[in-house]
Amino acid sequence: MSILELFGNKSTEVSGSRILFDPALVSRIAFGRRRSEFAITLTLFADISDSSRNDSVIRHRFPPSTSLFVSSPNAASSALRMPLDSILGSMGRLRSLRIVRSSLHGVRAVDVAHETGLTIAGAQRALLSLAQTGIITQIVRRRGAVYLWNEEHLFSVTLATLFNAERQRRTAVQDAAVSWLEATNPRPFALWWFGNSARGTDNFDSDMDLAIVGADNRTVTQTIANTLQTALAPIGIRMALPPSIVSYTTADFRALPEKDPILWANLARDAIVLHGPTPERLRKQLTRPLSPNGSPDAHP
Repeated sequence: MSILELFGNKSTEVSGSRILFDPALVSRIAFGRRRSEFAITLTLFADISDSSRNDSVIRHRFPPSTSLFVSSPNAASSALRMPLDSILGSMGRLRSLRIVRSSLHGVRAVDVAHETGLTIAGAQRALLSLAQTGIITQIVRRRGAVYLWNEEHLFSVTLATLFNAERQRRTAVQDAAVSWLEATNPRPFALWWFGNSARGTDNFDSDMDLAIVGADNRTVTQTIANTLQTALAPIGIRMALPPSIVSYTTADFRALPEKDPILWANLARDAIVLHGPTPERLRKQLTRPLSPNGSPDAHP
């Protein structure tokens, strides 16, 4: 039985025992010497229902590495039937297409290389491939080729909608936080977006980290943070980007560099200001003498 048949059936018989395989346990795929074959290296756990043990299910570990050879998918695809394979078939093309879409006056390969991290040669290859599909247009000028989005292409509107949705996912929680601020009284001294998502190093397991600095009343500050969490929860679910909020009183925030220098360094380096001053500026303001109502003289 081939590995494809095995995975398709989700079970097979080995020495009278029924073995259930989980394809998610495939740990590594490595291409074999022949292009028509690739090796799937497996580290598998399987549930074995052994009739000799009254059908009890036992856990069995296979040898650490089992290599199986199967035919690889056909690399060729029809440009008529599956054009998206060519348009979106590589990370370089997808990132280049995103840059072209965001430009009103066209881009050059050097611009795409700068924005995407591709080499200039890699950006040129990606742009030429996209131009062949027709989704972008190449215009040769004296200083080099310029690439423009082709508004007349069949997929223009659909792909533009996808890129717009991608941008909305990035801004939806941020915009909702700003709307929450406008309806909140009293407002916090500051609201920052920080962490992996602010740096652009996040993945689909990441949260959107937000930090609030409120007054010296810990209960009031926590209540403000709770209302923000409630306001952002529906959008976080919709966008698969759950908010994670930390709150500080002014006293807590003044002590943060000494109490948690790593978090302070992250805030100072990465914080995107949604309200109030930057972390460093706020800390300077909070070291000034307090006004009679117990707040900093220069309220942000």
